[in-house]
Amino acid sequence: MQYRLDLTGYICPLPLLMAKQVLDKLEKGGILTLFLNHTSAVTDFVSLCEQQGYQLISTENSADKFILTIKK
Repeated sequence: MQYRLDLTGYICPLPLLMAKQVLDKLEKGGILTLFLNHTSAVTDFVSLCEQQGYQLISTENSADKFILTIKK
């Protein structure tokens, strides 16, 4: 299952909390793609993946946003 979550415009801790709710509902092996626009949020998601055992598949940086792909 793939899920996309646009969190641009939100300031931490909201992106982290909102994404965590989705990740909790995803089946193991599910993919979550996040769209963010704050550098600090990216750092928070790297930490979340390390702590929860999720796999950070990719991190992309475009002109005005970051795109993270996480596998549960």
